[in-house]
Amino acid sequence: MKRNLGRILFVFLFLYNVLEASTYKWSLDLNKKNIVTNEAVYFKYTCMFSDKSELYVIEFNPVTDNENYTIKLLSEQEQIIDEHRENSFEFVLYVKKDGDFKLNLEATMKKTNKDSIENTVLGRDNKDYEEYSIKKIPLEPIELSVIKVDQSLVGNFTMQTKQDKESVTQYEPYHLEIILEGKGNFKKIQPFHFEIQNVKVFAEEPKLNVALTKEGTEGRWSQKFAFVSEKEFTIPAQQFQYYDLAQQKGHILQTKPLQIKVQKSSFSKEDLLDVKEEKTFHFQKEYFYYFLTFIAGFLVAKIKVSFRKKEKNITNQLCEKISQMKSLEQVHVLLILEEDSKYKELIQQIETQQLKSIKEVKRLICG
Repeated sequence: MKRNLGRILFVFLFLYNVLEASTYKWSLDLNKKNIVTNEAVYFKYTCMFSDKSELYVIEFNPVTDNENYTIKLLSEQEQIIDEHRENSFEFVLYVKKDGDFKLNLEATMKKTNKDSIENTVLGRDNKDYEEYSIKKIPLEPIELSVIKVDQSLVGNFTMQTKQDKESVTQYEPYHLEIILEGKGNFKKIQPFHFEIQNVKVFAEEPKLNVALTKEGTEGRWSQKFAFVSEKEFTIPAQQFQYYDLAQQKGHILQTKPLQIKVQKSSFSKEDLLDVKEEKTFHFQKEYFYYFLTFIAGFLVAKIKVSFRKKEKNITNQLCEKISQMKSLEQVHVLLILEEDSKYKELIQQIETQQLKSIKEVKRLICG
């Protein structure tokens, strides 16, 4: 038994001595030297070993976000090429301030110690040894020349809109979608905002479908709107400003103003609202947005509340409104229009069908 252990230990120590001879070299690949603030910079560090180097573990994760720069991980890979181990680390860097930029990074090389192999082979429970020897390796610095630009949005973008025909009937929603596509720091895009007199505007939260590439974030940003009105109205133009990397200057994209014609409805508000409550109703989020915009315009007109009664508090007024509702859908919309955070949970319970009747909602609000 001792002879077998001795042979096993001899083999492991022989392999260790062979592997201990491993050498490695780090290199840097940087795709540009001169940039503007918030422009995407791709860099790649590669560690090439002289052999398969099973005893080494690399710790290298400079991902960070601070007031001076942001680093995002693009990919991390380990492979054996012609009996040589290669580790590569790809990142995208955004520099937030102008001037000469220098970034010094280091990697940690952890190598399994001989004592660790001996204790593993012999089965000893000896904690008085270090499992790894650790060495910090300074890497080639990243040096950039950064020019300041006024725009926080930097990249290459295109802008388009999708909209209905420019004619609707009263209380029918007019739909508009604004779409931005290209490459750039999409997360800095602010939602568009419309304020139009005598028009109820519903805006969805922007949707982002992007992926990180060597050139930075690439993909699509979109936001949907619905406009409800009794009379003709104009949707004003919207502007999107950014620094165009291709043209090396500030650029403005703009939508066209839209003149919306509103035709008189062939039915009355009362006809629209005299809808019998269905026995079962399933809230589907993908359809709720359109339903909300359709019902909102005439729902507000239907609510008959005597605001002259100053002695009534807000809750009593809301209870009176709920008493006049004919469907749970209308109550749902009413709570959303209240824009009060205390009704957020109730709204969610209606959407998830935890609350299934007007009576349940009224009991929770009015007691």
